[in-house]
Amino acid sequence: MRVRRGVETYYLNFTSDPTALDVAARENAVSDQSIPSAERPGEKIALKDKIAESREFASDVEGSLYSGLQKGNAGLKDRG
Repeated sequence: MRVRRGVETYYLNFTSDPTALDVAARENAVSDQSIPSAERPGEKIALKDKIAESREFASDVEGSLYSGLQKGNAGLKDRG
């Protein structure tokens, strides 16, 4: 048996794609009504900024987590 070891960090991203919303609802056991949508242009800009901020934060968390765990875990992969 092959052992896979690694660190992954996920962040919340918003979409209006019906297929992606359906998958998210099933994976998170929530209705698609609980997933926010941006209707006005200002809301879309703010939402894009928040997504970019979340992505950057997740990247920082991933880097710190991986570097901290890498020292005592040979073969650990950074899976993004």
